[in-house]
Amino acid sequence: MNLKETPTTPRGVSGKKVLLISLIACVAIPFVAFFIPVLMIESGKEPAAALDWSQRDTWEIVPVRSRVLRWGDTPRPPFEGREVSELPFEVSLQEASAVYDLASIARQWNETGKDPATIQRSLDAETFYQHYLFGRWHARNGDPELAEQHLTRAYSLAPKALVWRFVDQTGRPLADQPIGDIELIMVRLHDDKLNEGLRLVYPDMTTDGDGRVWLPVYDTVYAFGTWGASEMTGLPNKVAIEHESTQWFESPGQVGSLPDAVVRE
Repeated sequence: MNLKETPTTPRGVSGKKVLLISLIACVAIPFVAFFIPVLMIESGKEPAAALDWSQRDTWEIVPVRSRVLRWGDTPRPPFEGREVSELPFEVSLQEASAVYDLASIARQWNETGKDPATIQRSLDAETFYQHYLFGRWHARNGDPELAEQHLTRAYSLAPKALVWRFVDQTGRPLADQPIGDIELIMVRLHDDKLNEGLRLVYPDMTTDGDGRVWLPVYDTVYAFGTWGASEMTGLPNKVAIEHESTQWFESPGQVGSLPDAVVRE
């Protein structure tokens, strides 16, 4: 006699459970199949290519955007932005100390006339800020070839750069315009503590032929230091900074553009 086999389920597993497991598998397998390659691609991304100073006119530039920083019991700011309570950016004590020394030299740029040997003694390790000031010093003292070499090295070492254009009230770029000093804070935020002590000073700035200044920076959140209309020693006019955030901002790309600074009479 031929007996007809009937489908069975494993002991202890009900039909409903089998149906549920099947549904989960139908959802999970496509999900995993899609996201694992994505994660592999993300993890395998190569770091951004070093910035080539000689090719700056071809750099891909994106606008900066505001950030909202929260630490301790600070109240929520009255403006919207990307909120963060921890930043990955950090530098070694040695590098921070060197930056402090270099920024001090930059603040007295026109008063002391210190030469590159003074800057060199401030550093035991190579940094972009060191080469930036070397380049600026050589440009000021009539050696454009050596200046370009140091600026090229500075931007190749810098994680990011900012560009800022100065225009008149009609929107015309102000070429070869003395600007004065610009100070940017390289914000650090760890363990619920805000640290705004790391500041880069860009001394005695002058715009290029397109009204721009270029600033190599770390990869973090930024804020203006002492810069403002009263510090614009190169400009007799008042300057209006059209910026969406009055405090902190970041560059989502390797090169970020600040909103135009309008020089008003």
